[in-house]
Amino acid sequence: MKLYKLGVKKDMIWEVINEFGKQGLAHFLDLNADESPMNLPYTNAIKECEYAEKRLNYLRDQCTKHRVEVKAPPSVEGMQEVFEKYARGREKAESMIREVIQDEIRSAEKHCQEQNDKVKKTQDTYEQLKQSQAVFKMASATIPVLGRDLVGGGPDQGGAGE
Repeated sequence: MKLYKLGVKKDMIWEVINEFGKQGLAHFLDLNADESPMNLPYTNAIKECEYAEKRLNYLRDQCTKHRVEVKAPPSVEGMQEVFEKYARGREKAESMIREVIQDEIRSAEKHCQEQNDKVKKTQDTYEQLKQSQAVFKMASATIPVLGRDLVGGGPDQGGAGE
């Protein structure tokens, strides 16, 4: 094993590290081990990834709840292919696609939450209608004339007014 120090332009870091990762031939050392994590340059990016992971977990849970099948890629290489294809389809460099993905995840989460709110409101309305129906049945059984009047057998049609 040999130790090399590699200087890379800041805008090329993603591509270089990604390519090393694909090859599986590099081991990275944390040269900032004594530095506070809050002072490191990628802290915000890591936080965004953690938020995206939470959103994805929420979306996966919603898919499971609503019986929507979610298929994982068959392998890491398969995921890399999907990622590269996605980046090409969005006409973005792989280093820039993270923001696009996070925006789409946020949008999907918002849409899912809105749909859940609509389903909840529909369920609440349904429960109210069921309760109203139960009250009507009880009232019509208790006061038969009321039930006949509401169904169309009122006083003008041979009901209690005759």
